Amino acid sequence: MARLNIDTDTDGGFQIDDLYYRFPIGGNSNIYIVAAESEFYDGIETLSIFESEPRGALSRFTRFNPIYRLQENGTGVIANLGFSSKAGLSLGYLTDTDDATTVGTGVTDGGFQVIAQLTFEPSENVGLGLTYVRSYFPDGTNVSGSTSSALADNPFGAVPTTANSFAGQMPAAWVLANVSGWAGYAIADAENTTDNQANLLNCRDIRLPRPG
Repeated sequence: MARLNIDTDTDGGFQIDDLYYRFPIGGNSNIYIVAAESEFYDGIETLSIFESEPRGALSRFTRFNPIYRLQENGTGVIANLGFSSKAGLSLGYLTDTDDATTVGTGVTDGGFQVIAQLTFEPSENVGLGLTYVRSYFPDGTNVSGSTSSALADNPFGAVPTTANSFAGQMPAAWVLANVSGWAGYAIADAENTTDNQANLLNCRDIRLPRPG
């Protein structure tokens, strides 16, 4: 639960952090073709003032809502569709990069996450995001995005697990303080069993004095 934002282990080897191709569609929309090693936050706005790796939160949990971390090694596609400069819809599908290249799993038969997010930013100082993710975890792990306890991240052990995750996030910059908050709720179900359900809740609210 105390993982750092920069926490990783490559065991001394070379690793590609993110690999995707992005191109615009019109003035307010874009598409990401994700080849490997990506997460939803690489292409979808998190509405967190603490997202920046060099200048953001030190804690992995505090950086932004864990709903964007449910796939840590993704291949797929993300589309950001802008209704205007102030509102838009983001849609995405990611599967595990290893599953995408493995016979018997592939892009559609392995673990996956499907995301939909509505974003409304009426001004530079205020924003609101509403997010839904449908997930399938073949080995039952990463249900909380590796930001919480071992039990929350793997509630049923090594059992295939599905989850419906909901979240809302809202940053606001007022006269005296910057405020960034989010809340999330997930319903996880163990597959091939009966009466085996877990409900997960997370939230964060941070206020910082505005400089100057």
